[in-house]
Amino acid sequence: MLVFLSSVLLLAHTLASTNTTTTYDTFKLVRQWYPNSCYKASHGCKQLPQQINFWTIHGLWPSRDASHYPADCAGSKCHLNTTTIPDLLDEMHLHWPTDYSGGDTKFWSHEYCKHGTCCTDVFPDVHHYFSAALTLNHHLDVDTALAKAGILPDLNKPYSFTQLDSAMKSSFGVDKATYWCRYVKEDDGS
Repeated sequence: MLVFLSSVLLLAHTLASTNTTTTYDTFKLVRQWYPNSCYKASHGCKQLPQQINFWTIHGLWPSRDASHYPADCAGSKCHLNTTTIPDLLDEMHLHWPTDYSGGDTKFWSHEYCKHGTCCTDVFPDVHHYFSAALTLNHHLDVDTALAKAGILPDLNKPYSFTQLDSAMKSSFGVDKATYWCRYVKEDDGS
């Protein structure tokens, strides 16, 4: 049985690319559930507000399969300029927060530079990339899908992968989602 500590949920979503030379064929909308997304004390995680009791966005990744995806396509020159997305910032702070030191903007920059720069044939700029992730987040409402199946966030109640898969299948037609479960381990100084 899985205690509802799974911190990352991947839902593959196919978005058409007109470029036949891309190194990906799907996008993975990656979600995380707090309070369990900070899996290493050495990351210097900050405490998030208690009202964040829902699945939040981790990223939108172009992908070939569960373990292969293009990354860092703009190289070290990449930098996120949030002045191009002022209309998205409030929603991003709510649905795409991070507990890593450096704050939300630093994390969004990491996600865009690592993943967003590799799918400019579909999302030609920063605004399109983040807007698409927020839109998918609304359309693929994981919280509602799990709640319909009686699966509610609870650090003490176990759920099986079969139960989670059944909820994803019922709501989204996904035969099998990908789950990464992380055990929160305090650093012991070694």
